[in-house]
Amino acid sequence: TNAMNSVITSNPLFAPHLLGTPRPSPSRSEGFGNDRMSSRKRKASEDDLDDRMSASPTNSPAVTGRQLFPASRSTKRSRTIVAAGRPLDLPRLLETLSPDEMRNLLQNICDQNPAIAHEVVTKAPRPSIESTLSVLQKYETTFKESFPFGNRPSSDYTYNRVRQPMLQLIEALKDFTPHFLPPNEPQPTLSLQYLDAVTQIIHRLPTWDTFQHNHAKFEAYDELAQAWALAIRESAKRGGGFHLQYAGWDQKLLKHNEDSGGRLQDAVNELRANVTYLNGPAAGGTTPSNYDERAAIRQQILSGTYGPDVSVGVGRCSNRSRVAAANGIMAIISDVPHVSVDIVVDGRPLPEYLDEDDDDSISPTSTIKYVECVSGSHFQIRSDLTGMELKHLKRGHAVTIDLYLDGKKVGGSVKQFPLRHHAVSTRSGVRYKEDGVWKERKFMFSDLVTSEDGASSRPTPKLKGLGTITVKLRYAVVTGSTPAHLRRAPGVNVSQETIHEKDLKGQAISHQAKLGEARIIRAHSSINTRDLGDPFAVFNFRYRSRRDLQALCLIPRSPSPAPLEERPEESLTREELLELLRRQKTRQEEQVVIKQELKRERIEDGDSDDELIVISSRPPTRKLKISADASTGIETIDLTDS
Repeated sequence: TNAMNSVITSNPLFAPHLLGTPRPSPSRSEGFGNDRMSSRKRKASEDDLDDRMSASPTNSPAVTGRQLFPASRSTKRSRTIVAAGRPLDLPRLLETLSPDEMRNLLQNICDQNPAIAHEVVTKAPRPSIESTLSVLQKYETTFKESFPFGNRPSSDYTYNRVRQPMLQLIEALKDFTPHFLPPNEPQPTLSLQYLDAVTQIIHRLPTWDTFQHNHAKFEAYDELAQAWALAIRESAKRGGGFHLQYAGWDQKLLKHNEDSGGRLQDAVNELRANVTYLNGPAAGGTTPSNYDERAAIRQQILSGTYGPDVSVGVGRCSNRSRVAAANGIMAIISDVPHVSVDIVVDGRPLPEYLDEDDDDSISPTSTIKYVECVSGSHFQIRSDLTGMELKHLKRGHAVTIDLYLDGKKVGGSVKQFPLRHHAVSTRSGVRYKEDGVWKERKFMFSDLVTSEDGASSRPTPKLKGLGTITVKLRYAVVTGSTPAHLRRAPGVNVSQETIHEKDLKGQAISHQAKLGEARIIRAHSSINTRDLGDPFAVFNFRYRSRRDLQALCLIPRSPSPAPLEERPEESLTREELLELLRRQKTRQEEQVVIKQELKRERIEDGDSDDELIVISSRPPTRKLKISADASTGIETIDLTDS
């Protein structure tokens, strides 16, 4: 180290790495400080090669006067790095956030700063139908993935597993719907497209075994019905709403109403009331044009109602243009569309039929429907007051529901407001108290016992309600309550005794209601009420057998099966082939007997009289004498006993 330092000190003009091994270096003729250096480039020659090379470390005369100075202060200094923590800048921070974290952050900021929330709402891009449906699709996917394996998709257990994601899906759908309705959405076509898509989502929701679990689905249908009605009213203002037909929206709405069990009927009624080609009023009270008439005729042809009301047939059904069809599951009254009642058998509502020829069935506060009954089947009476919460009643008010079977009151219930989750009432039997124990006997259908012996002893007015289930609803005020141990609830017997045929007066009634076996139930307290007037809604269900409904022409008659002789042999079962063989054998035997009966034997004697003897399988009672007049050719048959 000392030697190296001495070399560097004695030779300050040379770098240390050049002092170890001598090597040639170019010689320079002029110093670095010569200001008169020629600007012309010197021509290189081969002779100058040896002159330009010299051996190190000989001092070069060109650098004898050169001095080394420290580096200039203008030279760029190296940056000193100091390790210290600091937060991320906003752009880098936002890059690390997931969409959910970004939404939560923005939501929290908007909640704390309403001005920022307003700014976000006004400046955010307008949601499209595609983006909205993609969000709803995610909710629906989550809902479907929540279903357990190995269980019935409509069971109570499955409902409890999927209840939360299902409610989230319905809630999101309800929140998005107002955005696509007028006046917020100026284009009715977009409103209809959105409603068509979200209605399909509600259709895909399962119908649960327990009726109360369907409340959220039915409520979504009700809100969609109002949304459809609003979009239809806006569409009807433009060109009479003809694009509703030619774009197929009218048929789509009718199909949606059918799939929903008639819960979109309000929207269908709005369509009929606002659109001219569906027999609605013409705009401004003017007469429809020929174009409108053609559209109306086309619509009638598609619906099967075009042409005069002419029918062909015999009897009562011949006076009808068509057989009445089921018009929904629940009975609904026009003045109270938010209240519905139905008859349930085996967990399913019975189809209802309307008699168009019955004038009593048309009333703003009552309805009469026909349902099919089967002997021995139990039934329930279910009423739904969903929708009355904000429209009619206030807190402290109530609605009483009275039930009648064959004209006899069999119980009822009271619905206090607010209803919350108790808008649906289902009664399956008569509840009564016997020896301090509460019991119930279930409702059931049974055959009506009739008699033709003797005279009628029963007054006809008592049979007025026979074969009818009646539900009456009244407004009331709650006055108190009675504990279960203080209640008096005697049993009710609804079964009819033997009824004379004359008392029925030809009515198509073959069934009656009765009560099943008693079973013990828990005690029930009662609510005391004071009625506020007459019933505001009366539902009548006339239960009849299938044969009776066919006799009333409310359902089509069963087609007669084709005779066995006309059916292909390969389509016949073994029993049918044996029956066909038996029939053929019987016909052959009958033909033999007929031939024997037609055989005649003519016997002639000395007189001109002819005697005709009929030979048959049984002995003849007497002989017939036939005589002929030769002049006239007339034959005379003697029928006297002689």
